[in-house]
Formats: sequence, structure tokens, C-alpha cells
Amino acid sequence: MKEFLVDSAALICPDRKEAFLNVPLSRRTVTKRVEDIVGNLEFQLQNKAEKCDFFSLALDESCDVHDTAQLLIFLRGITKDFEMTEELAALRSVKGTTMGSDLFTEVNSCMDKLGLK
Repeated sequence: MKEFLVDSAALICPDRKEAFLNVPLSRRTVTKRVEDIVGNLEFQLQNKAEKCDFFSLALDESCDVHDTAQLLIFLRGITKDFEMTEELAALRSVKGTTMGSDLFTEVNSCMDKLGLK
């Protein structure tokens, strides 16, 4: 992967090729960076959700290629200043049954994590 990035950099911005050569792409480095990004995105979403005076949830449930139910929870909110927010709040794999009580448990867990009542 790194070879392709360096080759692309050589074509697009030859003066910055050295910077691409010095980027560490080990498995641990990439994993750590992805975890940092996820943590930051969750923090930003929590801050946005806390500022919402009114919100609604949109749910979508479907199955993946392994026939596991996937529940998508979207958050739509508005603040006092009429700033709108529409974000994917969670993607949950629902193991076993997908009865209303199972979906309610997952939605409730997501709302608790975002600090919504």
C-alpha cells in the first residue's frame, strides 16, 4: 500500500514525496490512528447530541452477507439557534432474535451512550 502512495505522491506532488516515505504504516500504527479517529468522532457526536433541544431517531434494520441483523440508528436534531444535525449515531449487530424488545434495548443503549433522554 505504501508503495502505491509514494508512487501517487511522486506524480501528484513530487516535492512532497519524501514526506510520504516517512509515514509509518505498521499494523499497530494504523490501528492506533483508527481508534483515535473513532474516539474523536464519538466525542464530537456526543457534543452535538447534548446541544440538541429536540431530536428524532430514524432506524433501519437489514441483514449483512452472513445473515446477521444490522441496526442503523440515525440522529436528527436541532438546537435553539436552529442548527441542524443529522448523523449516523450507531451501527449495531443484533445477534439472535430481532424482536421489538431487542431493538429497543439497542436503541436505549445508543441513547445512553450519547447522553440523550
